[in-house]
Amino acid sequence: MTALESAPGIPATTIEHTCARNRQTESGSARDVSFPMLEKQVEEIWRNVLSVSDEEMSANATFFDLGGQAISALRIVARIENDLGIRIDVVDLFDHPSLNTFVRHVVARAQSR
Repeated sequence: MTALESAPGIPATTIEHTCARNRQTESGSARDVSFPMLEKQVEEIWRNVLSVSDEEMSANATFFDLGGQAISALRIVARIENDLGIRIDVVDLFDHPSLNTFVRHVVARAQSR
């Protein structure tokens, strides 16, 4: 299989996420993620999408405290699905706005598959 680094009209991040999702599906790692690892991955997604520093990020910080808006909610949900292979809804982020409660929700969704 040849790695595709770019394609006309397709953002590189889309290709990267698709490849990552395919690798996870093939290896089964999307279903076998431990809680601490998943927590770290979700936190990293929040940090990247919301452009916040380590100092601003805390387990009790809420999506809204960190400047979250509708478009960033969509991006977080898409990244979790693409990067981790876990399907959640945008409303889940609004129902569980703190990082702690959101991570617990994502873990529960991952375990229920």
